Amino acid sequence: MAPELYWREFTRDGSVDRDFLADENFLIANFSDWFGRWLQEKDHATLQSFDSLVRHFWGESRNPPKYDVDTFMVADGSFFSEDQPQPEWFTPHVRFLTVVKPAGTESFARKTSPEDDKWTFAIAGKISERQHTYTREHSFLDVASWDGVTVRYYKNDYVNGKDKQAWIHFGESMDAFGRSEYLGPFNGHVNGAPIMKELHEPWIHWLGQSGTFEACFSNEMKEDFKSAPYLSRNRVLLSEVNHNPEQLEDAIKGSVSNFFITRRDRDFKEGSKLRKKPQHIPRWTAHVFLTTTVNIVAALPVSGSDTEFVIPNEHFFDKEVLRRDRFPDLYVS
Repeated sequence: MAPELYWREFTRDGSVDRDFLADENFLIANFSDWFGRWLQEKDHATLQSFDSLVRHFWGESRNPPKYDVDTFMVADGSFFSEDQPQPEWFTPHVRFLTVVKPAGTESFARKTSPEDDKWTFAIAGKISERQHTYTREHSFLDVASWDGVTVRYYKNDYVNGKDKQAWIHFGESMDAFGRSEYLGPFNGHVNGAPIMKELHEPWIHWLGQSGTFEACFSNEMKEDFKSAPYLSRNRVLLSEVNHNPEQLEDAIKGSVSNFFITRRDRDFKEGSKLRKKPQHIPRWTAHVFLTTTVNIVAALPVSGSDTEFVIPNEHFFDKEVLRRDRFPDLYVS
């Protein structure tokens, strides 16, 4: 029996978004990436917790390794070093981000020919109470799946806000410049990073150099983490989690760059030649003026003054998108 997979229609009029059962044509057209096809096989769609999903791929990353599985942890409270905070007033909001790709391959690599089957996907999950929780009431489970050209977004969620829970197709990255702009997964914080935490040093929210976060964990959380083999080897707390978030930064920078090239070529080129009328110019303009890269708190004081500051130009426009190497064919030498 084929699994029941869904797709979500986002609305702009304030009404509730609607979920629809994906028919065969929709599955062929939209569940076309590696993860989407995998969901349709066997009983894979029944894996609806972060633990069960990551554990499946981690188990197949052993000897011989079929996949590379790399997990990172983000949380609040790295500044606590001794006494455990009281749960009545503090929670670390522990979340995990796991990157999965074929063993020995480059993450988020670009497809260079139709025969390429390059893929990477990232699993983001929040865990509440027990590691194996399936309910979405106090947890989330998202997947961003890269197929060498675009990213497809899947969420395990309640269907139409009711009791039934299933995998739902939320869209693909090209929709960000289309009818779904500013909706669903494209309605995030314009300056945000994965799981809405910084993606740069000093890494105060990531497991690594900034601290262990151990003082923030309840005994129950520690036991759950120790019992998950993809998080803790031989029950050594979080010993399997990657303590170098710089590696995640490099992977995401590469993925953003590869998607940027795909999006740019589609809108500004037709084959190898420039389009006479580029597409989606308003959205590209929005990129320049909305996706700022430095917050105003980065302003530097003027020497000898307590009231004057120099505000970086990145606060007003995205200098990165205007770099000459981003649009080499559009600049006049």
